[in-house]
Amino acid sequence: MLRDHELTAWSGLLRRLLRAFAHSFIATVQAKWIDSLGALFTIAWFIATKNVSTWERIASFLWVWAPICAGYLIFATVKVWKEIGRVPALASHAQSKLSVLLFVCLLTLALLCLGVHRAEVASARTFIYLVPSTELMECQKRAFIVKIVGPHALSRVEVTLKDNKSGRTVVQSFPEIDPGPLRSDQYIWFTPSPPWDEDYTVTATSKESHSSQNLIVRGTQHQIQFATQVTVEDEASPALSCRDKLLPRSYTLAAKETHSCAEPMKLPADMASTLDVYSYQHPDGSVTVRKLRTLPSPSELDEQSEQRHLTDYQKEQLRPAIKQYAGSRLRVFYSGGPNTFAYAEELRQSFGESWKTNEVSAVPVGDERIIDVQITVGNKGHGVEARTLLDAFQSAGIKHRKFFSVDPDAGSDVVLWVGPKSPKDASPDQCGPPELSPKPGQPHNCDWIDQSGGVCPFVPE
Repeated sequence: MLRDHELTAWSGLLRRLLRAFAHSFIATVQAKWIDSLGALFTIAWFIATKNVSTWERIASFLWVWAPICAGYLIFATVKVWKEIGRVPALASHAQSKLSVLLFVCLLTLALLCLGVHRAEVASARTFIYLVPSTELMECQKRAFIVKIVGPHALSRVEVTLKDNKSGRTVVQSFPEIDPGPLRSDQYIWFTPSPPWDEDYTVTATSKESHSSQNLIVRGTQHQIQFATQVTVEDEASPALSCRDKLLPRSYTLAAKETHSCAEPMKLPADMASTLDVYSYQHPDGSVTVRKLRTLPSPSELDEQSEQRHLTDYQKEQLRPAIKQYAGSRLRVFYSGGPNTFAYAEELRQSFGESWKTNEVSAVPVGDERIIDVQITVGNKGHGVEARTLLDAFQSAGIKHRKFFSVDPDAGSDVVLWVGPKSPKDASPDQCGPPELSPKPGQPHNCDWIDQSGGVCPFVPE
């Protein structure tokens, strides 16, 4: 009986508290004004946050209404406290119970908010997208930095980057990508086609999520402009969308977007230096050279070079071009060591079948650093002949300088320069051309090599 009496007392007190709490919503004009403002704010938040999760919407609702409800609970408790105080026989015992009820109600409200907050964090979308470097590294390749959005780490990440114009695709894997500061070691190298007018599709899959990104990179008015949209888990609305205002209207990606890409595509100012490149081209077309690269000495290159020999196939590819200009005069120079000399002799013998050739000679002092095979003529009138020979070298798979050089000292002769085979990441086009009469004190033709990857591309106006 005593237990039933206690339960009845507790339930009765709770009913009085809840009744006072409910009445307080309409008790004063001030309360109505606060309620209306809270309701309008909540409705506006629901409309403005179309891309957020359900838990994020519930959380925004609670952050508005939880303080209001807590205030009403306290107000109702004070009101019931005063009513109980008018009955001295019940006041002491009932008021202590009322304090416990207030504590339990506020604790329940707080736990509810905490639970929703944890659910909100757990449901928050985490995705990655690529941010291209503003500069074109070494005038040919661009770095795509991996950025992560969201509170969670992603594991077993695989990123696929496709050039929509050339169809070329690269795939790169990362064991884990953690939220936090941007990491300079998480990027993908890609050579665009064409540079400064680029269109990409990016797919990022991980153990936890899947996202896709469309990306436009365009140089215009001496600036780089972007447009991008990122979709997570095939949702209808993009999780990230932006477009720079100078991007030509012919690009339809994110056409109605008003948000600039300045913040989503922002990279640290020193990103180019952290990538350890030799040079890079800016959106205005200018080039910054960070450091110069030197090749090993000719004797070292000669030792490192595999022994080159003209194969029967290569001889067949060269023979028509050589016969086309039968009777021409050829001078052959070499630099390096015995491996290069032997290769130069094989080339001389191939030309000697129908050309007038001299013996293979060492290069003039100052030209010791030549690499691969190069051609010099005395004037542009021999350009067609030189171009034919270079095309034959290309067909035969002989590594050579793509353009011939002109040196009046060559006269009517064709000069064939044969140097040690260059490393895979170097080319004779990255060096100055050899000369028959180098000037004393001037830099040798390949003392250092240009790391711009050849001719830098034109940046659209």
